[in-house]
Amino acid sequence: MPGYEKRKITIDLLKHFSALSVGIIALTASFLGNFSHLTHSKNSIVFAVISFFLVIIFASIALYILLANIQKIEYRSFSHKLLSFSLLIVILGFFSGTGAFVYVILRNL
Repeated sequence: MPGYEKRKITIDLLKHFSALSVGIIALTASFLGNFSHLTHSKNSIVFAVISFFLVIIFASIALYILLANIQKIEYRSFSHKLLSFSLLIVILGFFSGTGAFVYVILRNL
């Protein structure tokens, strides 16, 4: 697979992660009143929202790096290291936020 195709797939994946994170934060804010009876799960909800917010921030950074260096990113450069760190935070943040919401749901069944 050529480098352009890999970059295109990565950009699409980052857009999907950030769009899903925005949607989850919006739904959480909309139904925040319904979570008031979940006294033991408030920390998990706050952790999930912060995780999704970090996904949005670091996905934006990674998208900027990918689009600003459309030709090639030099290996071991600052942009390459920041891109790798941003991708790691996006993936870990999304799945940890999702895990926190699954924990809230399973705990309150």
